[in-house]
Amino acid sequence: MKLRRAKQQTRSSGPRQVVSGGRPTAFSYHANRAEQDVNLGRLQPRDQDNRHRERLVRYWRQRLGMLLAGIILIICVLDILHLSSQPSVIAVTTSTNNTFLQPTKVYERAAQKLFAGSLLNSNKITINTDAIQTKLKKQFPELADVSVTLPLMSHRPIVYIAPSDPALLLKTSRGDYILDTTGRALLTASQADNLTRLAIPVVTDQSGLRITPGASALPSSSVAFITTVLKELQAKQVSVDTVTLPTSAYELDIKPKGAGYFVKFNMHNDTALQQTGTYLAVRERLASQNVTPSSYIDVRLDGRAYYK
Repeated sequence: MKLRRAKQQTRSSGPRQVVSGGRPTAFSYHANRAEQDVNLGRLQPRDQDNRHRERLVRYWRQRLGMLLAGIILIICVLDILHLSSQPSVIAVTTSTNNTFLQPTKVYERAAQKLFAGSLLNSNKITINTDAIQTKLKKQFPELADVSVTLPLMSHRPIVYIAPSDPALLLKTSRGDYILDTTGRALLTASQADNLTRLAIPVVTDQSGLRITPGASALPSSSVAFITTVLKELQAKQVSVDTVTLPTSAYELDIKPKGAGYFVKFNMHNDTALQQTGTYLAVRERLASQNVTPSSYIDVRLDGRAYYK
């Protein structure tokens, strides 16, 4: 009995298919996997390097811009704070005190020397304006006030100077000096040009004062007392011939013009108006009685007067 090999039936199951007239096509597993591997990251490390490099470039580009901006800002701030050692000097004067000022170049050279004398004076933060003002006032006694102004944007500082107002011309055995309202000796009479146009009282000192330009010659209270008495007498049309500081302490002797006597005042007390009023009352009473003192009228005691 002959056995026949049964024909195998081809079934289309799974990924394999029978193609008539040819060999069956195998599933391309390795090719698909290779393609997927390329897409899933076989080249990923190289992409990461590129992205990391790009991030570094962006990071340092931003930081470099900020650094450059900071450097430019610092340079601008340092430039604004910088001060020149060539200040500009401006004189603030009146018609009566401008006589005492020296040429502006003199004050400019002195100010330049002070600004250049310290490195701290080269910028607006560390400069010591008080020291500069004090030194200029000490160097030039004729200045009543010195003010240093720092500009906001520019570099050249401004120095304002104001001369002192003259009050008295004090004649001493060692020379004649112009005093300001504080009693400070500004300068000698020979240093002042056109002294007559100042129209300040002339006071003769007999006490032997030693006077140094720039230093105090009389107390400010004494200067105020003298000027007050003279103004009151002038207001009453009483002309004055001489004003004298005798050897007696705090005494002021004033000789009215055309009179054969002088009036004794006491500068120790702040009663210039009262003493002047006492003298004017005694003067009027003596004139009404046709009495003329031959030596003096003494009003140094409050509310009392003596004459000789």
